[in-house]
Amino acid sequence: MKEDILSRIQNFLKDYNKDGRYSYIFSYEPGFMFYKDSTLNITPDVITGLNNLYSENNK
Repeated sequence: MKEDILSRIQNFLKDYNKDGRYSYIFSYEPGFMFYKDSTLNITPDVITGLNNLYSENNK
């Protein structure tokens, strides 16, 4: 039931933010995010950078 409610909220917020006014929409509950702009995800850059450092240190 909680997943269904969360899914409905996320779908609404995607539509609500289709003009891109917001990059993040947080809930009141600490650590819980309702919406995030996936273009701001730096995870691939961090992984590549860490892998490059690891490779350089193991030569």
